Amino acid sequence: MAVVIAREVRDGESVGVGVNSPIPAAGALLARHLHAPRAALRLRGVDDAVPFVGSKEFFDFAQRGRLDLFFLSGIQIDARGASTSSARPDAAFPALSARPSSIPS
Repeated sequence: MAVVIAREVRDGESVGVGVNSPIPAAGALLARHLHAPRAALRLRGVDDAVPFVGSKEFFDFAQRGRLDLFFLSGIQIDARGASTSSARPDAAFPALSARPSSIPS
């Protein structure tokens, strides 16, 4: 999986990787090592990555189109492949519907 992800990263792209996404993180780092040395990684715990304050800032970057690639964790994707991070959960996910959405729908 990390190799497949690495192939998607192009040199010079801005790449965001969630904190709990070790396989996408490995793929982004592999890409930068092999063929994309100017990829700007937003990835916690990496010395030469672009710093970010927290998850709100991270999602704001994605929503404003300031990331070329954004890797989410599995909990942020529903059974249909849609992002649950940008829409209010529906009745299919009653456990999540008690939490307010970060983005108004």
